[in-house]
Amino acid sequence: MREKLTSKLKENDLPFTIIADEVTDHHANQEVLSVCLRFVDLTSPQDPHIKECLINLINVERANASTIATKILESISHPSISLNPRNIRGQAYDGASVMSSEKAGVQAKIKEISPLALYTHCYAHTLNLSIAASCKVQEVRNLIDTINESYLFLNHSPKRQRFFERALNEYLPACRHSKLPGLCKTRWVERHTCYEVFLEMYECFVTFLDAIISPGEYQNLLLDDDENWNWDRETKIKAQGLKSSLSSFQCVAVFIITKNILDEVKPLASKFQKQDCDIGDAYKLVDSSIENIRSIREKIDETFSSWYNSEIIPLADNIGVSECVPRKTSLQMNRSNVPSNTPMEHYKRAIAIPLLDSLLGQMKERFSEDQRHAQGLLRLLPSVIISENEPVDRMLESLQFYEGDLPFPRSLGNELRRWNALWHKKGTENVSGSGLVPSNLLLTLGACDRDSFPNIHRLLIIACTLPISSAEAERSFSLVRRLKTYLRSTMAEERLSDLSIIAMHYGERIPIDEVCHTFVQAHPRKLFQVSLFDNY
Repeated sequence: MREKLTSKLKENDLPFTIIADEVTDHHANQEVLSVCLRFVDLTSPQDPHIKECLINLINVERANASTIATKILESISHPSISLNPRNIRGQAYDGASVMSSEKAGVQAKIKEISPLALYTHCYAHTLNLSIAASCKVQEVRNLIDTINESYLFLNHSPKRQRFFERALNEYLPACRHSKLPGLCKTRWVERHTCYEVFLEMYECFVTFLDAIISPGEYQNLLLDDDENWNWDRETKIKAQGLKSSLSSFQCVAVFIITKNILDEVKPLASKFQKQDCDIGDAYKLVDSSIENIRSIREKIDETFSSWYNSEIIPLADNIGVSECVPRKTSLQMNRSNVPSNTPMEHYKRAIAIPLLDSLLGQMKERFSEDQRHAQGLLRLLPSVIISENEPVDRMLESLQFYEGDLPFPRSLGNELRRWNALWHKKGTENVSGSGLVPSNLLLTLGACDRDSFPNIHRLLIIACTLPISSAEAERSFSLVRRLKTYLRSTMAEERLSDLSIIAMHYGERIPIDEVCHTFVQAHPRKLFQVSLFDNY
């Protein structure tokens, strides 16, 4: 399977990227390192696609930079793969110092062998850090705790869950969900889903809590034999606390504000999980999200007025909550004490503006221009060529970093001139909107003739190879949890790695004859050797 996955990569001597991450195997109490590759599949030159594949799962005795780097290099040197480590052009890890340190981290160890292997801090992790840092507003933190406690209140009791389902069938029969999703600690795209589902169930969940506190008022929720559910004292106390929190106008306002603001980064959280996302698409998405957040901040009066009147007030009315502001004192340590004349002005100044400013500042800092590498490769995009009309000499200077990768480096300048002329001509022909100009790196690679532009073709392959996130390695961890259960806790490293690769790439089909032939070569026996009587 490894050989089939990387056969085209090895045959064409293409550049590739390393994606790696670690996880703790709780059944065996071991650190497991997942190693994946990202490269461009050129099986169809006019329709290339980006491929990310798992190649190894390794037990790591010591989680230091030298050990991890050695294991990664051993993985790509596996007999069934045998890739040249000098073709590594990118690395995607998390932001831990053991991986990201420029002097003693894994990225530094890999760069000693392949100096062109640029390190990328996983964009999905970077986005998570940006959102987590911006949600330190006290009211937002309280909201997150309340939502999480609501999830645990149902998840820890099958009886409460059954009663909640009965309430959903009675008061919200059109709801497609039967459970409250939890707030995932690592993937914020799951948190967006949680906010949307919680908003849909908000009114019904408050009714459910009230039915636990005052069961006599909800005869339609009794058991089939008309008996009460007989809630214990602890359940009623927790239900009372959750209802008190969720039935406050402040909680309703903070919930709607937080959900609407974080909706602006939901496309990023989803797109960064995709294999076909390249650096050009990622940079555009980040810039677009930052611009959208800045636009909301500049028009905060108009935008917040719309949120307040069309979402906050109706939800508060549905659960029977009147418009109000928290009590103010001369000295408050854990609540905002901003000057305001109306409730709408209070929540705008105390919640919306600080959250927007914090999120905008975090994203500008963590996704700054300094953190974006290979900017010169993006100048090969036809849309950039047509819009910016950059001089060829400046483009040539920005691409000197990859001079050693070019098949004909001395002719790069002439190629760039012809490349610019080609797309300027097609840009004028595209006035009618016929879609002749590719919009991203992968489409540009498919439109690039390898014979006419060999150097640019190679540069576009490198650009498509550069990673955005380490999501593929994290997907392998989910697979490991399904394979290595407590009944298989003694599974050896080689078996776990092989089964994971087969399961991860179940769509790949290998002919039985090839499997038998490989097995015979790996395990020679007299039974499989040629006999003198084979011709008779």
